[in-house]
Amino acid sequence: MKRATFLLMFTCLAACSSGQKQAWKDSGQSWGQSGKQTLRALGASVNPDASDRKDEWKQVGRDFGEAGKDTGRALGKSLDPGQ
Repeated sequence: MKRATFLLMFTCLAACSSGQKQAWKDSGQSWGQSGKQTLRALGASVNPDASDRKDEWKQVGRDFGEAGKDTGRALGKSLDPGQ
């Protein structure tokens, strides 16, 4: 089952155009940045000397919003390659 899933994912990736691959790569990078920002916000939350806790969490929300938009764009390119 795992092998079949891997082969299906590999086949789909190979069938993607370079624009689609770049869109998914951008989406993955956005989610990675969101995760890093979340860790920074958590660090600020537990640090008693941190003064910008609220701003850190606002940035987390903005980063996750952008990651969601990037994923939507990647999905759109995958469903409609003419975009």
